Amino acid sequence: MSSEFIAAVRGLLIPLAPEREQHLLELVAGHLMDLGVERADHADWLTLELGQWRQAGRPSNQLKALIRTMIFSAQSPHQTLMFRAEAVAEDQLWAAIARRTADRYFEMHAALVGRFLLDHDFARQLLAQAGWMARLAELDRMSASEISRLVGARDDRLAQRWDVIQKILSGLGLAPSISTAQVQEAFGADSENEPELLGDLDFAGSIALTAEAAKNLGCSGTIEDWLTDIFVKDLHDPYLLIMHYQMIILAYFDHPPTFAYEFTPRGQAVDWLAQNYRDAGIPVAGSAFLNNAKAIRRFDRGWVAGRADHARAASALAALLASLEPLGGLARKEIANRLRALLRRHMRLREQADGPLPNAIPALNEAQVVSIFAAIAEANSATTGIAEQRMVDCYGVLQHPRHDGWVPRGLGDSVFAPNLPRRKCGDCEFERATQAAPSIVAYEAHGGRLSALYVEDHLATLKEIIRRRSEDLIAVAPLENWAVRVIFVSHGVTGAVPENCEVETENGVVTVVLEYLTFEAVSNAFPADQTLAEIANANFTDRLNSPFVHPRVRQRVTELMA
Repeated sequence: MSSEFIAAVRGLLIPLAPEREQHLLELVAGHLMDLGVERADHADWLTLELGQWRQAGRPSNQLKALIRTMIFSAQSPHQTLMFRAEAVAEDQLWAAIARRTADRYFEMHAALVGRFLLDHDFARQLLAQAGWMARLAELDRMSASEISRLVGARDDRLAQRWDVIQKILSGLGLAPSISTAQVQEAFGADSENEPELLGDLDFAGSIALTAEAAKNLGCSGTIEDWLTDIFVKDLHDPYLLIMHYQMIILAYFDHPPTFAYEFTPRGQAVDWLAQNYRDAGIPVAGSAFLNNAKAIRRFDRGWVAGRADHARAASALAALLASLEPLGGLARKEIANRLRALLRRHMRLREQADGPLPNAIPALNEAQVVSIFAAIAEANSATTGIAEQRMVDCYGVLQHPRHDGWVPRGLGDSVFAPNLPRRKCGDCEFERATQAAPSIVAYEAHGGRLSALYVEDHLATLKEIIRRRSEDLIAVAPLENWAVRVIFVSHGVTGAVPENCEVETENGVVTVVLEYLTFEAVSNAFPADQTLAEIANANFTDRLNSPFVHPRVRQRVTELMA
């Protein structure tokens, strides 16, 4: 085949899997021979037909038939050259997409030129990428907005033209959309995830944990500050609704969340979400999304500049959404998952603010405490470790009373509270800083069976904590005089675990003794008398009755008592 013919076929700009070009050349040549075009005239015929289409604004019937056949033909042994042969053979979805492309190719081209005012040949070049766009939409779940960013990397005229890409995806039958059922599904999952992801953290702690998770997934910027502005310092409820809907989109699609309008924030899906806000006592109007995002394409600096009120929260929201855009789809999805859990916590706290605490646990008597602790001792409580940690708190208070000189650190902390910032050696610890017998006893609760890997992970943090505290410790007594114990409480131990570890610091060496108790042993150590009820109600019941603890956790503890 001549180079002129190859150039002319390439000039057709047919959507094509690159490795199938030779088949395309053969098919075009065969088609033209069937039309009675001499082989020597093939290149000129193609060039003439394309020129006439450009000038007249509509293709001839012969050119239309050629292009449609080259994209898809049920009679062709290849069916379509738009995708790899193996992909088409494995899944007829790709043949169906090619069929739709062939059927709507000229309709899509006319819309790109007439409605979106693209140049004739630019529109053809864009349609030539339809196969690539189809793979991104179908396999990678990319939205039209995200695909427009990729196409825009090649040609900045399309960097934000998600509507152009959406028109093409619609022609292929692949335009992304969010249904009310999907919003309901994500909302329900987030309600389940809230206690799993945030435990019993207060709201400031929930913000800090969410921000830390986002940073670990690659987000950059002052995320904790942004979230504090959005939820606390400059709270504007409609911005929460906007963020919530944008994050729900990320549960289903790889989408740049600053792009505001691809997923139609004016239909039943957003209305359903807004109604849930109102049901929680959060006053958002029926058109809260649209009222705060009129005539914009993106939640960016231009949007912020147009906000007359709550500019601080608007700036924080725009910065937060923008910080997700450089990330990959899975990272965005997980960060969105955590942000939606934070939003659900906020909604739940607002809903509970004016009413009684759901599933509140009344003051417990000795028999009830014994029943609950016995149930915890038997197996994991399914309370994300909250019941286990509060039980260990009670044990620590029993073993190390204040009147004997013990000072607690971390008592009542959330199960998700990190040890390092508080410089505590376990979930809770008790220190007796006497020169004669200085001691630290720390407890680390772990629902389920304990492994050596878990212990080693804890020891890595423990060593850094002791190094940071060494100056304070030597102010009381030399390091070698300190008795430091860390007691792991679990439902059993799997494999061999260390019995001690030595921590080298600038001020000497601390030997930490490691001990292992079961929840059964802890449960059996409590006296079944009024002392138990007093300790449990102060350190177990009252902590569980915090509004930050999910009602489901209290319900579970009530079931354990039964």
